[in-house]
Amino acid sequence: LYLVTGNLGDKILYDYCKKEGGIEAVEYNYQLETRIKPNDPRLGDQYYLDIIKAFQSWDLITGGKNFAGKDIVIGVIDEGYEIAHEDLKDNIYTNPDETPGDGIDNDGNGLKDDINGWNIKNNNNTHDIRSHGTNVIGVIGARGNNQLGISGVNWNIKILPVTIGNFVSEVIKGYQYLLAEKTAYNNSEGSKGSNIVVANYSGGLPKAFASDHPIWCGLYDILGLQGMLNVSATTNDNDNVEVVGDMPSTCTSNYLLVVNSTNKADEKNTSTGYGN
Repeated sequence: LYLVTGNLGDKILYDYCKKEGGIEAVEYNYQLETRIKPNDPRLGDQYYLDIIKAFQSWDLITGGKNFAGKDIVIGVIDEGYEIAHEDLKDNIYTNPDETPGDGIDNDGNGLKDDINGWNIKNNNNTHDIRSHGTNVIGVIGARGNNQLGISGVNWNIKILPVTIGNFVSEVIKGYQYLLAEKTAYNNSEGSKGSNIVVANYSGGLPKAFASDHPIWCGLYDILGLQGMLNVSATTNDNDNVEVVGDMPSTCTSNYLLVVNSTNKADEKNTSTGYGN
């Protein structure tokens, strides 16, 4: 065995070893990639995973708990969800501070038995079953690598669903519910409430401006200061929201990320809003 050393750099050493008659073979010692890919059967339907570089992200993390061992929670506001769906049920948040079915407000937040979120519209703990909200939480957090359905961007996550109806007041109440959970978590150093890091709302009010909705827009700063990023979808019309308006697209909070829609070529869809 011979030890070949030098300070001329890897390429020169590599070229030398290739030409040296006494060396049979030489290879670079590259760092490997793990190539994590879930086994969910409908993964091929999820073209967007390549676009957002999900597979590269999964080499680093697929969800789970934070460094303190607490659940990472995503709050979702929508019109309803099938939380018992086989590919979702394991990733739905369960309130550890409530005793199921006892009819008592165990955690003292003013709501009885809010085990898996809350239905703002009906003021109870039973979510309406709707396809839109089900699709949204599937994209966010369908259980990954479980040989069922699709894979969420987060394989292991806890989703806190909030059902609303068709009024601005219900959106505000939905955010206030998530805010109360996050504030309780922060104030108790994690012993109460929920560790909500992101809140998603995929609805809105077309042809409306932030100046007419100071309460709604103002909530994003309040949520952000508690440690929550907010994501919201813009209108499904081909509108320049800076000109014709849209809510919450025209809110200017630094804690609000507004998204629109692209096609399989990652080009802007014709049926989606845009702006600065």
